[in-house]
Amino acid sequence: MRNIHKGQSPDYLEAYRQEETACYEDFPNKKDLLGRLVEEQRGLCCYCMRRLDQDDGSAKIEHWYPQRPAPPAVRQPGRDLEYSNLLAACTGGQGTNMEHCDRAKKNSILNRNPSNPNHDVQGPLHYLSSGKVDSVNDALRQDLEILNLNCEALITQRQYAITTMNMALNKRAGTRSRAAVQALLDDYDGANGGNLKPFCQVAVYLLRKHLQRR
Repeated sequence: MRNIHKGQSPDYLEAYRQEETACYEDFPNKKDLLGRLVEEQRGLCCYCMRRLDQDDGSAKIEHWYPQRPAPPAVRQPGRDLEYSNLLAACTGGQGTNMEHCDRAKKNSILNRNPSNPNHDVQGPLHYLSSGKVDSVNDALRQDLEILNLNCEALITQRQYAITTMNMALNKRAGTRSRAAVQALLDDYDGANGGNLKPFCQVAVYLLRKHLQRR
């Protein structure tokens, strides 16, 4: 996961919320809203950091606090259209035996919202050479389990990201200056703008550790 910096709720969403019968199911601008969320998240799933593309059906609108939360939690009227509660997620391996993200979460309530400025989901996470992701924070570790972020499919993709980054760091061994490593970090961390690379936070974690050792 990566911290998400949300902007202002779009005017068309706020205008619709004022209607007496407003509800998410009948909201007419879901496509525009999804595009806004994908752009805001710089092209990555809010949970696993896979690439999102609304045009190929790989993205969907996710309600962080579920529309129909599992008991004993109660439904919270109005949150289905609350912009701070809306994220863009991948399809989560739908139809496979390795469902993850929203597909694994179902109606569970998470402890940490990646778009809540008071919830740091980056700092407490660490990535193992095996491709697994873990956390020093018990609440965040529970979220990883609920979202099934250590399913085999995601572990394999993180292993590829780790291998790619290690190859970049070892290229022409001994010649990468601190400035060159910092430039790589800036690229993966999004300092240069535009969409982020899939699983970028894995690379960011490795690059920061590399710089700490220099």
